[in-house]
Amino acid sequence: MRYPNREEDEECRPIKLRVRRNSVRFSATIIRNSNNFIRYEIDDARYMTSRMKSRIDVLASWYRSTYGQQLRILISYVDGNVPGGDSSLRSNSLHYEGRSARIRGITRSHLSAIARQAILSGFDWVYYANRDYCVVSVIPDVCQTDLDLLFLLDESGSVGSQNYQLAIQFMQSVVSFFDVEANRTRIGMIAFSTGARVEFLFGDYLTNQAVHTAIGRTRYSGGYTHTAYALYYATLSYLDRNLAISGARPVSAGVPRVVVLITDGRSNHYRVDDQAEQLRSHGVTVYSVGIANYDINELSLIASDPDVDHVFLLRSYTDAASFVQLLSGTTCDTPANLPPGNETDNEVEEDDFRYYQIECPAFTDTVIIEQIDIVGHCAVYVSVTIVNPGPLNPVAVTARNENPSVNRRRVTFTLGSIRIIYISIRGITAIRNRFRMVVWNMLFAEDVYSVTVPNGVLDGNSILDLNVMNANDANYYFNITEGNEDRKFRIGSNNGQIYLNEALNAQIQDFYNLTVVAYLRSNDCQRGRTYVEVYVSAANQHSPVFQSTSSVSVLETAVIGSSVVRVTATDADFGVNGEVRYSITGGNNGNAFAIDSVTGDISVAGALNHTLVPSYTLTLTATDQASNNPRTDITTQLINIEDVNQNPFFLTGCAITGLCRYTVSEAMSLNVVLNTISAGDPDTSSRGQLDFVLDPTNTPFSISSTGQISLVAVLDRETLDTYRLNLTVSDRGSPSLAIYTAITYTVTDVNDNAPILTIPSQVRISEGAFVGDGILQAAATDTDIGVNAQVTYTLHTGTSLFTIDSSTGAVTLAGSLDYETMTEHSIVISASNPDGLSSSRETSTVVVINENDNSPVFTMAQYIASIPEGSSSGTSVVTVQASDADTGALGQVQYSITRGNSNGNFAIDSTSGLITVNGIIDRETISEYTLVVRAQDGGNPARSDRSTVVITVTDINDNTPVFQRSVYAITVREDARVPSNLLTVLATDADEAGSQNSAITYSIESGNAGGIFSLTASTGELSLAQSLDFESVTSYSLNIAATDGGSLTGVTVVMVTVTNVNDEVPVLSSDQTISISENTTTPSEVATFTATGEIGEVLQFRLSGDQNGEFVINMNTGVVSLVQPVDYEERQEYTLTVTVSDGQFSSSSGLNIRVTDENDNAPVIEPAGPFTIPEQRPTNTFIGSVRASDRDSGTNGQFSFQIGQPITLFTLVPNGNSVVEIRTAAVLDREELVQMNQFLPPNSQVTITIEVTDNGSPSLTARLDVVIRLQDINDNDPILVNPVQEVSIPESSNIGSSITQLVATDEDIGVNAQVSFSLRGSSLFVIDSSTGTITLASSLDYETETQHMVMVTASNPDGRRSIEHTI
Repeated sequence: MRYPNREEDEECRPIKLRVRRNSVRFSATIIRNSNNFIRYEIDDARYMTSRMKSRIDVLASWYRSTYGQQLRILISYVDGNVPGGDSSLRSNSLHYEGRSARIRGITRSHLSAIARQAILSGFDWVYYANRDYCVVSVIPDVCQTDLDLLFLLDESGSVGSQNYQLAIQFMQSVVSFFDVEANRTRIGMIAFSTGARVEFLFGDYLTNQAVHTAIGRTRYSGGYTHTAYALYYATLSYLDRNLAISGARPVSAGVPRVVVLITDGRSNHYRVDDQAEQLRSHGVTVYSVGIANYDINELSLIASDPDVDHVFLLRSYTDAASFVQLLSGTTCDTPANLPPGNETDNEVEEDDFRYYQIECPAFTDTVIIEQIDIVGHCAVYVSVTIVNPGPLNPVAVTARNENPSVNRRRVTFTLGSIRIIYISIRGITAIRNRFRMVVWNMLFAEDVYSVTVPNGVLDGNSILDLNVMNANDANYYFNITEGNEDRKFRIGSNNGQIYLNEALNAQIQDFYNLTVVAYLRSNDCQRGRTYVEVYVSAANQHSPVFQSTSSVSVLETAVIGSSVVRVTATDADFGVNGEVRYSITGGNNGNAFAIDSVTGDISVAGALNHTLVPSYTLTLTATDQASNNPRTDITTQLINIEDVNQNPFFLTGCAITGLCRYTVSEAMSLNVVLNTISAGDPDTSSRGQLDFVLDPTNTPFSISSTGQISLVAVLDRETLDTYRLNLTVSDRGSPSLAIYTAITYTVTDVNDNAPILTIPSQVRISEGAFVGDGILQAAATDTDIGVNAQVTYTLHTGTSLFTIDSSTGAVTLAGSLDYETMTEHSIVISASNPDGLSSSRETSTVVVINENDNSPVFTMAQYIASIPEGSSSGTSVVTVQASDADTGALGQVQYSITRGNSNGNFAIDSTSGLITVNGIIDRETISEYTLVVRAQDGGNPARSDRSTVVITVTDINDNTPVFQRSVYAITVREDARVPSNLLTVLATDADEAGSQNSAITYSIESGNAGGIFSLTASTGELSLAQSLDFESVTSYSLNIAATDGGSLTGVTVVMVTVTNVNDEVPVLSSDQTISISENTTTPSEVATFTATGEIGEVLQFRLSGDQNGEFVINMNTGVVSLVQPVDYEERQEYTLTVTVSDGQFSSSSGLNIRVTDENDNAPVIEPAGPFTIPEQRPTNTFIGSVRASDRDSGTNGQFSFQIGQPITLFTLVPNGNSVVEIRTAAVLDREELVQMNQFLPPNSQVTITIEVTDNGSPSLTARLDVVIRLQDINDNDPILVNPVQEVSIPESSNIGSSITQLVATDEDIGVNAQVSFSLRGSSLFVIDSSTGTITLASSLDYETETQHMVMVTASNPDGRRSIEHTI
């Protein structure tokens, strides 16, 4: 089963993005469901939208009342992968927005009923095709998207006053679903009948309450139904030229435009279809709401889409919620129409989207979209196939740019046959991200053109020809939109050729960046943009000039890269012509030096040697960077090379590496040269002579002045085998320089020491030792090393019982030992070197040890004994006995208990074997013990035997009967019948079962006054023997005894409570009136009600009268708590009813809660501006007014205005309590203010911030940026830039020849800055009124007249300002 019969994402709108947990969008759209009628399989199943929760709660309540069980939610909301890796969910499943859930009941058989009820509960999509669950989904909640919403209300006679009032209530209810603010949703209203009138426009009321009140003020008029008038007025509200008046926002703002027409659809006289189409063509979505006896055909004709999505039939004002849901499902994501080439600035929150669509049949194939981050970061997605593309539509997304590391994103793509583009801008950072976007056609071949213009040249030729690709330039209009503020350039509007209006001066500005826009004349939606970079090249008039140089010195040891000196040359030219580059052009033998071409820094580039080259004279050249005929200058630089004392150096290889290793025999003769270390010095003077020194000096070695090392003392390796020396070789310079190396001598060994033998004087070994067992280890040491230290061991003895290893000295057993035959043996050992040096002989005595070879034996394998429980400690139980055939210590026996001695209740005498009581003997705990005893002799290792002892414990009466409970409690109605069984008490006795000691008898000992109860002695059954009376006795406490055969008694208590019959109404505390602040935190306790009732009855409280659930009452304690915030501005008082009930009777009291005001609303400033004022108006001239309001009351709602930044040009003048006028504080001269960097062209505007601060504590402030534009007036005369006094011209010049050109400027702007030229005084010449070019109009004759004087006038178009100039 599927309801409706469409796909889930088609019915409920697919998502564009996985909502990140704890993001702004998550917090705004997702709530956590805590309904206890629902069982959540995982915690994430609790997360869902408000719309989803409301329907789930209804369905769960039905299931609980029908089946008495909890509805189960398997999955609702997840922000990553679906738990368990469920592959059946599509990647764009609505689960990722909390708008879908998998549900089931306690059994599978309930699923079909659940699916049917889900449809009745208001789910928008229900799918039941799986035996384990069904899927339910909803459309998104009421959207938070900003709207420009316009109501058109039919108040004609055919509607009737009753339906008119229904429509008023409907509109007021719809308004409550939106946030009405200047930057959120704006609402307007037009009423119509025979005519149409504007009740209020979008900017008139900017709070929900103000709009609600304004709707309520309208009055029913009757008359004809001229719907076309209303549609016409609505169209005017959305026209660009009327936006400043109507308060609607431009299409580029991305705010959906919505018209809600409330009518019976029975128009008179005028057609509605053409006017409706005109309204829809301005990007307006039209909804038709039918009232009274409506005509469905006309409603469908006017609506944007003639189906149930845009036609709504109104029956009750409570239908507003359903209508807003319909509105959210079709309008929230409606893309805004953006004209090509128009910029849009907008905002988008984190993980939310702004949607746009651009349609232009004249689009070329390639389109460019630019998106610029202003605040935060965004991502852009483009599609030519689907509306509102997003990251979860990878196939349908034509192009995207999600790069977070840039602030400007560019997307270029190719269109297909359909010339519609859909764009989505997504917010990335956790703020309200601000962005700018514009769409262009790729009309030009290059994004950027570059051109170089000569300095000071004006020849009238085009500097660049821009062409539209694959098209006729004449079909396009070209315009320079940016970079030409001083009007130095102009462009042919028909051909794209760029000209100079005046010669350019590179000394003033050498670079211009122009923005050129071209659009198709027949359809300006096809627009392209490119940039033109203009470089001004100056003439190369000056040569570089070196500053004077002086000689410098550098050490011959300077390393490569060392800085030597910097030379400097200057060039008076501008730009590249003044840039200097340096080079070495002579005197640099061996390329010893290098120069930095940019800085002029000279540095060492090769090895220097004072002896070979004591100085260098470098020739240096400075060259400018002119492209043609660069200029140069030449100078010289003297560099002297200073001589320095240079380090000596080693010639011997090992010394060069820093370590020489040698060997010498300890028998070496004295004064023999062992080795030679050779060294040299590059210096040739006396400072090149070398001295050799060994350190330390107190060694057997000496070194000569030539580096020869000799032995001067006897060596002994055994005393010291290694000598580590440090050799220093130093020259005789000042200061002296030295080199170092390490020398190591290793002394080699000769055999000059005999071994030294060590063995133990005595060893002991058991007579049971095996052949091969070790006896002792002989050890010999020799201070020699290597072969000289090798030792051979020899055994000298007259017996074959022992042998020795000649290499290791280990002596082992070679035969069997017998203690009885011989108790000890003597052995002799010697050690010697291979060359015959040997040690003296050493003797050791081997002592033989006797062994233990007999075990103890018990007289019995098992001993039997018994003992009464409770026997005292020390009581004898039984004696065990064992014997051992060995003598002495080996034959002595010790007894011990090894197992079975629980809790150590028995002890054994280790010598006699007597077992006695050592603990508490309790038969009820252990009735029989089986002990394991051990007899062990004194051998090592010892020998032993084991036996068992069985001890039986006999019973005594030592346990009191014990009841199962110490206290029994029962409740008996006072009308219980007699006799009746009430309770059976049961006691147990731990003594031996079946014996007299454990037999129990029951009896009532006390508390049974009047014999009300009876007790069976053998079974403990308690019965009612006489009638009960609650009014006489409400409870009984019976003491019951259980006695065993040995007269031991246990006791329990039976508490019997008698219950009464209910006949009293609960008494509730009186009415209460309280006050709470609207800032009271939730939850907070605000009031407490108390009640009394029938004894024993449970009272429960409930609260009524609070439809929105701001307050709740604890059903058990009567405590009333605030659980949702209250708002003084929305509601000032609550009248509630508290009811207490015992299930049969109830009573009620009133609770009146008054809400006190707090300063919780900042002032709201209505949008204002931009304002325009002509310059030169007197001080205190009115510019515009700003209106503000504050929802708070009293002092908190009072406020004041001020300008938010220091500015002396404007002042604020109050006009009542809520309006302030902006007036001039000085006379504004635009040209003077421009010089102070204010009111700069082309916009000639400034932005001031108006701050409104209320009188609350703490105060709250609102701010509004207001744009003030200063309108230019024609108050400046033109100025000639090149006032030519005289020109010469050959008399043979052709008619039409250019003679000269005058250039004029005007400090005014716009049309006031336009200058036209005129000429008088001679008919031989004419002047071009636009360019100022004077040309020859007739032939000249020098013989007739040699000079002519003309008067040229440069004037503004209105003729009010002009100058004259004579040539």
